[in-house]
Amino acid sequence: MVPSRNVCGTTPFVSVVAPILAAGVACILSLGVVISPAIAQDAVWANAAPGTFSDPANWINAELPSEARAAVFGSMQSGTPFDVHFIAPAVSAGLSVTLHRPTFRLDGNTYSVLGNLTIGGPPNPTTSPILTLNNGTLTASACAVGQGSSTAGTLALTNTSATFTQFILGGGGAAAACSLDDAAVCRVTGFSIIGESNSFATLSLAGESRLVFDSFGSFTFGRLGSTTSITVAEGSSIQFRLNTLLRIGEGTGA
Repeated sequence: MVPSRNVCGTTPFVSVVAPILAAGVACILSLGVVISPAIAQDAVWANAAPGTFSDPANWINAELPSEARAAVFGSMQSGTPFDVHFIAPAVSAGLSVTLHRPTFRLDGNTYSVLGNLTIGGPPNPTTSPILTLNNGTLTASACAVGQGSSTAGTLALTNTSATFTQFILGGGGAAAACSLDDAAVCRVTGFSIIGESNSFATLSLAGESRLVFDSFGSFTFGRLGSTTSITVAEGSSIQFRLNTLLRIGEGTGA
């Protein structure tokens, strides 16, 4: 059991890189998020172009996301960022970003993802998928960024609150990044892994942002051959609540 604590930047920028501290320790976590194929009749964003989330014209066959239909951004590979505007609260069965770089302009609204949020696609520096969340709230069951070999993905939060039951950044040889800025808050109520199974994972916090581990969760940083780094700018923090299990450098993590 780890007492409540904050990991905060005390100089303009503090970079923390996990040493190898726990070789051979048996893992009691359920590792990884099972990323299943697209749910039947997913709603697919038609083009890598701006639009309003609730407008049927922006979705293939005019099929909107719903409690029974996941939202997919990946109809074509494109490295061009574009805005998706939310003019009301939204819900979908799941959310997958594979070949696009959308910025969700939530405009104070809440987007509820009833299932998993997954971000991952071909590891091309100019086209690999990036999901940016701005000025609102997003909730999801599990969030997996960059899962599996030959994949990459990035999640960026600015002035946004996000809550996940599980959070995995990098796994199975993937390259993954997550950034929090402009007072963003990310809460994880279950387990979290930053860098797993030969992945390259980068986590950065700036602008008085917070990463909070609530309830009876666990946090593993650097595991099984991963290359992992965390950078926390002054004024930002990583907070561990009571009963959070903390592991640093498990197995051959770096």
